[in-house]
Amino acid sequence: MRGHEAPAVDQPGPFADGKLAEWAILRRYSDLLDWIAPATLTGCAATVAPVGRTEAGLPVGIQIIGPFWEDATPIAFADLLAREIGGFVAPQGYLA
Repeated sequence: MRGHEAPAVDQPGPFADGKLAEWAILRRYSDLLDWIAPATLTGCAATVAPVGRTEAGLPVGIQIIGPFWEDATPIAFADLLAREIGGFVAPQGYLA
């Protein structure tokens, strides 16, 4: 599967000064708030499911958002997805 790994963090300084290297674009750390806000501000349940690996072998996941107060819904969907495409496979050298 072709995908994009998690963005690299470029500095250990204050959050407000931080940048993320996302697919050859430098973005502010605060841009993360735009990505998490839909689930967070609405109180919707969310989970992440593995969907493959990048060409470099790093895991790729997707966020699944479910209805308000229904935590079991995105978890159940992630389980069904894992049955269809395979679940988490530990990277080489990973110690569980």
